[in-house]
Amino acid sequence: MVKCFYGKIGLEVPEGVYEPREDSVLAADHLSKVKAKSALEIGCGSGLLSILLAKNGANVTAVDINPAAVEATKANAKANSVNVNAFVSDLFSKVRGKFGLIVFNAPYLREEAAKGSETWAAGEGLEIIKRFIAGAPKYLEKDAYIIMIISSLTGLDDVKGLFVKAGLKANVIAERKVAWESLLLIEAMF
Repeated sequence: MVKCFYGKIGLEVPEGVYEPREDSVLAADHLSKVKAKSALEIGCGSGLLSILLAKNGANVTAVDINPAAVEATKANAKANSVNVNAFVSDLFSKVRGKFGLIVFNAPYLREEAAKGSETWAAGEGLEIIKRFIAGAPKYLEKDAYIIMIISSLTGLDDVKGLFVKAGLKANVIAERKVAWESLLLIEAMF
């Protein structure tokens, strides 16, 4: 179990659950200023972004394909005195309803997903990102938007093209350089 903090938010992250790193912090820095009535986090990991949104007043739904991540999000939300509706779902497979904001810290490296690499491997053809972008529009309320994190190694033009194909426009709203790549925060909307 790893303990970590973002501001006043404390998290316990069990083995096998994505621990917040530079990409999560980039999103959190932006989301700390966001007010949304309803939010959906896909791939919630330990729950940092969901907890942050709930602390800002959003009604938050959080999903992850990893049952341990869902349990960590539930426990961390409770420990941080917020309510987050968390459950297991493969992207949108069990999600119902529409949201004012959808957040996805996507697995973004062009690498075939294998046991243990699910948190970073998007598939050689970005299959996970393709599925997310294709499915997301039907879960967006009117005037809603998506916040997604990718890497400069993912292929920004490819990702923007996927958003255009889904009927959305996408722009990079923040960037943070790390040792071997740049992390990109993308905002997409109708």
